[in-house]
Amino acid sequence: MDNLNYTTNRMKGAHLKPEERGIIFALHQEGRSTRYIAAILNCSPSTISYELRRGTAPKKGNRGRKPSYNPKYAQKQYKENRKRSVRKRVLEHCVGFIVWLKDKFFKEGYSLDACVGEARLKGLFGYIPCTKTLYAEVHRGNLLSVLSLPEAAKRKASKKREKNTEN
Repeated sequence: MDNLNYTTNRMKGAHLKPEERGIIFALHQEGRSTRYIAAILNCSPSTISYELRRGTAPKKGNRGRKPSYNPKYAQKQYKENRKRSVRKRVLEHCVGFIVWLKDKFFKEGYSLDACVGEARLKGLFGYIPCTKTLYAEVHRGNLLSVLSLPEAAKRKASKKREKNTEN
């Protein structure tokens, strides 16, 4: 079965596609080495090794033969792993602190830094994000309006933001 023409145009660092998993399955069934499969798919041999490991279901019990690579199982495992790879938002962990912070900010005129300092000093909450995180969330529009910060209009824009506004 050497006449199978597999052509792929993979970008370096790209994730494997279901079609490529099918190619891995076919070549692995032929008994080809991981280096041979990697050369065909234009990727690293370790990528193929990891993929073969990910796509092989664990053996249940001591009887029967060892499970082999299954591209559908590998794709399912890949999707499950991608779900867990997304970073959680900081504000989701400290809802009580955010409510308290908004109350202090609007009613008593505290700054974000003063709120963080008082909460840490008194030990009011289990998790308190740092001031830099809070200001980043304000600039993303997730916490407060940027215009509600008295110093925001006076602050010089960072070089990164200046470049984005020039385009």
